[in-house]
Amino acid sequence: MPVGRKEIEEFEQYLLFIHRARQLSVTFPGCDLALRILPDGQAGCWAFRLHAAKWLPLTASGYEIEYDLLVSTLDSGLRAAFTPPLIMSSGPRHSSASTAPVDMSLHKLRFIEAKLRITPQETAKAWKEFSQYFAGSAVLQNIPAAYGEALLRRADAAK
Repeated sequence: MPVGRKEIEEFEQYLLFIHRARQLSVTFPGCDLALRILPDGQAGCWAFRLHAAKWLPLTASGYEIEYDLLVSTLDSGLRAAFTPPLIMSSGPRHSSASTAPVDMSLHKLRFIEAKLRITPQETAKAWKEFSQYFAGSAVLQNIPAAYGEALLRRADAAK
């Protein structure tokens, strides 16, 4: 995963803490939510009973599937748990986000906004809060400046 992509995911999850805080505490009772960071859960690491899948209104067509699973679980009022992966590759791995992490992240952000039913302006406001909350930390320092700049330009253009 490219430098900054994991940290951008922290911002994407931060949006959940702002817009779905109550649902997070119900859906993930086993997670410590005080730090406003969920465990690193790729799509295969969030567990729920298979029969519950029929209540998940999944709409992702690709890279955004993890977020779709999270928000759909929250919106459905289901309970879920983080399960650490049983097997992790020890060799190099490649993600489609590696080729253009900022562009892929902005594309994913459009999906996130639609899923959370928020505007680019609300996202920009959350970005400013996130930047203040994580000021001076590695989380913020690793996010490419181009991501934050593009995010704020999107909000201005959408006015």
